[in-house]
Order: sequence, then C-alpha cells, then structure tokens
Amino acid sequence: TQALGDLTVNSTGISKFGNTVTAKSLTTNTGGTTEIGGDITTTSTQTYNDGVTVKNPSKLTTTNSEVAFKSTVDGNNNLTVDSGKGNVSFEGIVGGIAALGDLTVNSTGITKFGNTVTAKSLTTNTGGTTEIGGDITTTSTQTYGDGVTVKNTAKLKTTDSEVAFKSTV
Repeated sequence: TQALGDLTVNSTGISKFGNTVTAKSLTTNTGGTTEIGGDITTTSTQTYNDGVTVKNPSKLTTTNSEVAFKSTVDGNNNLTVDSGKGNVSFEGIVGGIAALGDLTVNSTGITKFGNTVTAKSLTTNTGGTTEIGGDITTTSTQTYGDGVTVKNTAKLKTTDSEVAFKSTV
C-alpha cells in the first residue's frame, strides 16, 4: 500500500476514518468532529484540531513526530499512541462524554495531559516525561513509566487499583 502525502481534512461536519490510514501527515481543522475507527500511521505529525471520538480500538503511530489533540477525546475504546521521540499532547478533556478504554502513550518526548482524563486505565512508557495538568480517573491501573511533572493541582483516582510511578515525580 502506498502512503498518501500530507492529508488535511477541513470539515465542519464529521470526518470519519473507518479503517487504516497511512500518510505523510494528518491534520484536521476546528469546527467539526473526527471519528477514528482504525489505525493511523504517519511519517510526520498528526494534529487533531477538533473533537475526536475513538469508534474502535485504534493505534496512532508516527515516526518520531508529534501527535496533538487540540480538543476533546472520547469513546469507550482502547487508544494507543506511539510517537517515538515525538511529543504527545492532550489539550482538551479526555473521556468527558465517554470514558476511553485502555489509554497507552509511548513517547520518549513529552506526554502532556492538559486537562482531566477519564479512562479504564492509563499507561506511559519509559524514556520521556509526562506532564499532568488535571485530574486523572481510571477504573483500573495508572502506570507512569517515565518521570512525571504535576503542572496544576491534580487528583489521581482509581477504583481500588494501583497508581504506579516507575520514575521521578
């Protein structure tokens, strides 16, 4: 399968990615919503400027480039983000309407949670740093494999499960 070039989607409606997408980069505009229903792989950045709904378990992968969620992320499915050395940012509320399933972020750059997060579980890998800017609530475990910086007052809550810091806080 040949990869697409830079993929830019401008819509005030719903932009649906119902299956696998392979491109150089992916950018969505503000004003609509994006539904992710399959894996998305880029060699450069992925920027979601509008609200995102994870419709099926999905993996977003870049080649050492940033993955940025500028608005909300919802959907009761698992989401894995692999960005190599690239940063990953969740600027809006995650799981505010529908809690995510297992949220896994693999980045040796900065993983930033700028607002509240609600998910089944949350895992970050080793090698980077995680910035927490809001409350994080899970029904299962929270595992932070990298160093954690708390940017604002934040509560980390689980339902009778472990919160594990594998590096500095």
